[in-house]
Amino acid sequence: MNINEIFDKPQLSDSDALLFLENLIGNLKLFDRDIARPYGADPRPKHLEIQLRRGHVTMEQLRKAVHQKLIDLGREQRDYLVRTGTYADHCLSPEALGYAMTHADDKAERWNGIRYDYGDSPDTFRKKGRGLLDSVVEQLLPAFDAPRMRVILSPSWLLNG
Repeated sequence: MNINEIFDKPQLSDSDALLFLENLIGNLKLFDRDIARPYGADPRPKHLEIQLRRGHVTMEQLRKAVHQKLIDLGREQRDYLVRTGTYADHCLSPEALGYAMTHADDKAERWNGIRYDYGDSPDTFRKKGRGLLDSVVEQLLPAFDAPRMRVILSPSWLLNG
């Protein structure tokens, strides 16, 4: 099935939506709580905006994909910290680390090799991970869906833009 066949459907199946979203956010990197923006680029993918407006992708599907990506990022941070012996507060996203500590179904001993300093503990990082899913999803959403902005965009702008 090619990409055009997928988007001819009124709503994507969970597996098709997951494939689309994985490709869309596959390169997502976090610095603390913020999506990395190469050279100040807008992190909100235009394809996501269009597919959300058309109803091909639901918010629930987006949240599931971002949830899994955050767990993957947290595991990458864990593996780096254990491999290098670096202290946890020196990783790129302590928040993703904490999110994965809380939500990943890994065995507890997988997290035991992480070193902490300055009075930090696993709970310190779990607290940092709170609200991360909502924060990242909000950063990915089009500006008109962000709670602090109420901009109405013309549907013709979306189709021609």
